[in-house]
Amino acid sequence: MKNRQQVHLEALQALKENNGTGTLNIQTGIGKSKIVINFILSVLKTYDTVLILVPLTRLIPNWIEEFKKWTYSHCDEKKQCITLVVPNGSIKIYLETVQTAYKWKNKEWTLIVLDEIHTMVTTEYQAVMKLTSTYRIGLTATTDIKGKTDKEELYKTYCPIIYSYHDGENHGIINKTKITIINHKLTNNFRRLILSKKNGKFEMGEASQYEYLTKRVRAGEGLMVEEGSTGFFEDAAKWWWNKKGTISQKTAGRKYLQSITMRKTFLLSLQSTAEIARKLSSKLLKENLNNKVLTFSELVSQAKTICDNVVFGEQSDEDNNKLIQLFNKGEIRLLGSCYSLTLGINLVGANNAIIESYQSSVTKGTQRIGRLHRLNEDDTANIYIINVLNTQAEKWFAAMTNGIDLTNAKVISSTELL
Repeated sequence: MKNRQQVHLEALQALKENNGTGTLNIQTGIGKSKIVINFILSVLKTYDTVLILVPLTRLIPNWIEEFKKWTYSHCDEKKQCITLVVPNGSIKIYLETVQTAYKWKNKEWTLIVLDEIHTMVTTEYQAVMKLTSTYRIGLTATTDIKGKTDKEELYKTYCPIIYSYHDGENHGIINKTKITIINHKLTNNFRRLILSKKNGKFEMGEASQYEYLTKRVRAGEGLMVEEGSTGFFEDAAKWWWNKKGTISQKTAGRKYLQSITMRKTFLLSLQSTAEIARKLSSKLLKENLNNKVLTFSELVSQAKTICDNVVFGEQSDEDNNKLIQLFNKGEIRLLGSCYSLTLGINLVGANNAIIESYQSSVTKGTQRIGRLHRLNEDDTANIYIINVLNTQAEKWFAAMTNGIDLTNAKVISSTELL
């Protein structure tokens, strides 16, 4: 059994043993920023400089708060600069987004911190890892390297994974989570308006529409087979998107890609799963006035059908930050999002999450769950995941939860809520 301080000491030691360069792969809620601050205070000297890079502007205030909490420092929020007071002088700490910094040339720092490094180990943003610095620290709760050899190679080259810790729940460092799987079968009770050139406007039930869309996918796969394809998506992308196929291959690729896109969009905008999320969130809020609920959807349009207050990327930082502040103060207790809340946002008192729709990313699933690791150590957060049975979404569920312990998960039927 470890405590928080032991994890911090082990991570700091790993950094020192690796000459201040490496990625810390540590569970959300353990305190990765505190480890960085400990490194700065124990290794850096007067007049050294630090650059902290984040994937989202709204993560910058989090860092400012951490330095205010753990150090004697002066913060210029407009310039996004922190002056850390140390014996005989100070250390300058600059905060910037990766979207700005990856274009920089001929700049250098003593230390570069790559917060949420898994978002930066990409073809476009890897440039920030080539900026000149004496030390380089990557921070993430999800390295996102499974099946991605190119991403894994970038870690090894520029910021190797030198320390991992994900036993916070078992060791009692962070609060526990309880997962409930809501199995849902599509029926025709929920109907959608269909616009067709051939048949005009008509209604179709969700079960019937899924069957129809799946037949279109199968037809698209048939065309791909006729053109010699064995890897449908890869070949279709090459033939149609990259324009590297014959006329018949391009046609097959286009029809296949259109069919899977239509089915995916349908599954991510189900009226039935939105209704399940609405009724469950209402039930949770009524059960206890201290309950707070996060709902996660794949599409912003879907998130807006579930709750009134939604944080999303295309919305201004001012509006998003206002909603987060209202949620943290308890003035609103239901907050929706797609993925804008999954990266480093500190949410106060969030003890329930409903994952309404998703695709197959383990990383994004883990990040969503990580938002509920901000409670007291002896509390338990509830996570509800809707699993649409006998559909492509069920395969996404299996992929997203791969690596998540579902041994003690509770399973209920959506009929208990609808």
